[in-house]
Amino acid sequence: MLGYLPLFATLASAATLYATHYSGSVYTLTLNHRNGKYDLSLASAKTTCGGMPSWLTLDGETSTLYCSDETGDATTNGTLSAYAVAKDGSLTQLAKVVDVGGGVHSVVYEGDDDAKYLAIAH
Repeated sequence: MLGYLPLFATLASAATLYATHYSGSVYTLTLNHRNGKYDLSLASAKTTCGGMPSWLTLDGETSTLYCSDETGDATTNGTLSAYAVAKDGSLTQLAKVVDVGGGVHSVVYEGDDDAKYLAIAH
């Protein structure tokens, strides 16, 4: 008779998520999935995106995260921040520019010339 040895395997996976809030922070979160259960934890927080960050756009090809700040005040310009995304999910700010009107949504797209662009809606 054959004996069976139970196989105890831990099925695990993790994902890095980015979130923002009108409190002024950009959060790096880690979502772990282990044995059918999920655990969401805060990996880091940055307050460099502006006073009211409203939208995050991730360009997976260039590992760049863009953060639009709408400011919440129609008379004040917002900002657009760009962050390099490291392999571990951490963020390093690359640039921050003034954005007329303050963006509330953005998208990366490719033009006819194969160049990449970032469109921002106000």
